[in-house]
Amino acid sequence: MKSFFLGTICMYITFSHAQTSVTIADSLFQVGEYQKAIALYQKNTSSPLYDTKIAKAYNALGNHQQALTYYHRAITKNPSLIPTTLAYGKLLLTTKKLKQADSLFLYLTTTYPSNPNFHYHLGITKEQRQDSSYIVSYKTAFSLDSTHQKSCYKVAKYYMQKRKYDLTKTTALRGLSSYPENPQLLSILGQNNFLRSYYDRAIPFFKKLLELGYESGFIHTKIATAYLKTSDYDKAIIHYKKALEFEQKPHLYSQIGSIYGRLNDHTQSLENHKKALKLKNTPVDQELIDIAMAYRHQEQWEKAIQYIKSAIRENPRSQKAHYQMALFADAYYDDPNTKLKYYETFTNTFGEQQHKYMQFMVEKRIEQLQKEIEQQKEK
Repeated sequence: MKSFFLGTICMYITFSHAQTSVTIADSLFQVGEYQKAIALYQKNTSSPLYDTKIAKAYNALGNHQQALTYYHRAITKNPSLIPTTLAYGKLLLTTKKLKQADSLFLYLTTTYPSNPNFHYHLGITKEQRQDSSYIVSYKTAFSLDSTHQKSCYKVAKYYMQKRKYDLTKTTALRGLSSYPENPQLLSILGQNNFLRSYYDRAIPFFKKLLELGYESGFIHTKIATAYLKTSDYDKAIIHYKKALEFEQKPHLYSQIGSIYGRLNDHTQSLENHKKALKLKNTPVDQELIDIAMAYRHQEQWEKAIQYIKSAIRENPRSQKAHYQMALFADAYYDDPNTKLKYYETFTNTFGEQQHKYMQFMVEKRIEQLQKEIEQQKEK
């Protein structure tokens, strides 16, 4: 009897010591002392629960290989540890062990077919494996739980990429009904309207994202373009400038320059087109034409001609550049023979390929200049 009590006491002391050790290890894990926590957990490796804790600690350290080893050891000992199995599957995804992850999540979806999260992760795996059936898993997850935001986003994005805009809208709005401030779904709805050229409808979704603090060059560029398309030029300029704070892109300066041109602020237009040109690796004829046009509106003809000639050198087949060169020469030079030379250059360069409007205007002006020259000869 005495020995029985002594044995019981020893077992209790041992159990209490083990529990104390695990409690200390848990506390060490919470404060980031992962290696010290592992050392204590490893004294209790008979239980798959401790294998799981060791796996989590190794994962926190970034030692994914050791984490995978202990996750696998845990579920081998006890396959019913579903949270551990899920964590193992996620780590297989992280480490790009996609074939193993596919098998694991396929097992989980087969065993637990009503669990949307398992279907979602199977979808991620198949998408990363470039398996076109991935969308089936995402759709299944969303059909099982309409509040599953991640699968909702994946399905809505898929529909948008396939240009099924009505389905995109229906899916995204369904997701927003349970999480009205989901930034991914707000972005999808904004882009969906933008792609359909419903710019006025796109603006509120991009505005909402900015109000929620989700600022990016992408969002500012989209809302700026939407304002431009709806002729709200002042707001378009504001947001293009905001986009430039994230990244100095030449096309943003080009857009700002073009808007200022529409507003007849040719000084600002010129300044922004020059900035765009400076940022580009190689000059682009359209940018040079825009700069030339800005100088033309200021009646700085020498500079206008300088830039339009640069545009022609950049793209000798640009009808627009050759046409503007003829117009600039017509306005700048006094001699009708000099003027005529530029119009004839345009005609000889493009022949039957001339743009109809340009051809009409050039032929009309050539006729006028020829008469003027003849009249001068008669004098």
